[in-house]
Amino acid sequence: AGALDPRLHIGDIVLSIDAIEHDMDAGGLDYRPGVIPDMEVREGFDGTRFMASGELRALAERTAASALPDVHVLTGTVLSGDVFIASKEQKDRLTGTFSGAACCEMEGASIAHVSFLNGLPFLIIRAISDGADDGALMDYPTFEKHAAANSIKLCLGMLEDYEV
Repeated sequence: AGALDPRLHIGDIVLSIDAIEHDMDAGGLDYRPGVIPDMEVREGFDGTRFMASGELRALAERTAASALPDVHVLTGTVLSGDVFIASKEQKDRLTGTFSGAACCEMEGASIAHVSFLNGLPFLIIRAISDGADDGALMDYPTFEKHAAANSIKLCLGMLEDYEV
């Protein structure tokens, strides 16, 4: 994922509090960016944000403390869209539009959306691979493997600690 929160650096991990499809734009129908028109608002979805599982997030936080003691873990909003964010202008637009945005990527909110529709809990775990800015295209290939390795360690640790 690309870092939107200035406290995040390459190799850090984000655990979702919620997820937003930032490319959902029905502004021509007088909706704010991110609002999904005609979708029922109910527990777990406020019209824009899909709420992640607090139980899964707590498990990930506990696991990260032991499995990745030297990695900075932050909780926040994960933004998803169909574009790779690679400029300061794009990054500024996202952080100015969506409060609490920690990182941006391309899949998580879609999975959150499907999870919500099927009544399933979810948690998005993202390792920061770039700064979602003018250096993103250079940073991503360099740090992709490192970021993936941190995510794998965390997920495997969570599976070991998960209680059914």
